[in-house]
Amino acid sequence: MSTTGELAVDVIEAVPTQPWHKPRAAQRRDVLTYLALAVAAYAIVMVTGVAGPDGWALVFFVEILLLTVLRSRGIGRAKSTNAIVSTVIGAGAVVAFAPWMSIFVSLITKGFHGLYVGYLFNDMRVTTPDDELNMGGVGHALIGSMLMVLIATAITLPLGILSGVYLTEVRGRLTKVVRFVIQSMSGVPSIVAGLFIYTTVIALTGSFSGFAGALALSVLMLPTVARTAEEVLKLVPEDLRAAS
Repeated sequence: MSTTGELAVDVIEAVPTQPWHKPRAAQRRDVLTYLALAVAAYAIVMVTGVAGPDGWALVFFVEILLLTVLRSRGIGRAKSTNAIVSTVIGAGAVVAFAPWMSIFVSLITKGFHGLYVGYLFNDMRVTTPDDELNMGGVGHALIGSMLMVLIATAITLPLGILSGVYLTEVRGRLTKVVRFVIQSMSGVPSIVAGLFIYTTVIALTGSFSGFAGALALSVLMLPTVARTAEEVLKLVPEDLRAAS
């Protein structure tokens, strides 16, 4: 008992548990196990007809799947199924990610030698596909992209804002039609927009141009600008709307 006459009470701080985190000893054991399986898969590839990185990955996946099945014995059907399905889904994610990663690494390793001081400012007017990587640049592509974005912005901003004003303020007879067209355009793939401009503008003019590219980009930008303008105008308070 304390001097003030009150009982001394020990304060125990509650520490939240994290059952999904494995102990460090279990994590180290899993890492060593996977390393041993990787070495065993390499040995199997070396002594059998299975060859190449794809063969090694296949053998490694089979080993992990067998290990998962062996570990899942006696833990219940639900947990066993979850462990096996998680292994299969993880392998599928690796299979889907590996080609993209291979392309990315190849792009970095092979394209790194083409980077030099004038890469962003030079163009391809006097450059052929057989020239060295330190010749030419992407200056024309950057300027062309900026011009197309500016032209597309000049086209879509007035139309998009007017569409948003019409849908929120005017609310005329064509409100449903305009909203239906905007929603339909928001799901148009870029390849469809490009084909549309190709079969109309380019087929009529007979030549490619930055303006045609800007029109294709406008088809993709217009629904986004219109929907954004509509949602922003809906947030305006009624007193400000009435005052304006």
